[in-house]
Amino acid sequence: MDGVEKELIHLKDYQSVLYGIDEEKENGFPEASKSLLKQIQSADAFIISTAEHNSSLPVALKNALDWLSRMERNVFEDKPMLILSTSPGRRGGKTALSHLEMMMPRFGAKLIGSLSIPEFNQKVQSRIIVDKEIKEQLIKEIESLLTELK
Repeated sequence: MDGVEKELIHLKDYQSVLYGIDEEKENGFPEASKSLLKQIQSADAFIISTAEHNSSLPVALKNALDWLSRMERNVFEDKPMLILSTSPGRRGGKTALSHLEMMMPRFGAKLIGSLSIPEFNQKVQSRIIVDKEIKEQLIKEIESLLTELK
């Protein structure tokens, strides 16, 4: 992705109290969620990468999306998005991936593609994808995302 400015966002840097309507009414929107929304609004495209926890999204991702969508329903402003999932098992987080595929367009994402990376511990080593087929699929998905930005 030469020539493309990238920014890695870790949700751990934007932790907010668990979303609830009572929490929102009593305390308004958390500052961390407001800050995350500003980061999202300044981006031109997104690659969302998630693990799968108990056949669903990690709570940090679900909670962030809950708060963001309460502040701005069209959070992703019709910008292109690639979704990735992984797990140590053979399904590679496909359940979490399918949840995001259903959710993100509702929040304004222009879903360009998705990819599941199964058997994470064998296919990714020292933060490098060592599986040739998965690496080629990921490159193809990223190229599709970049094409949307032209």
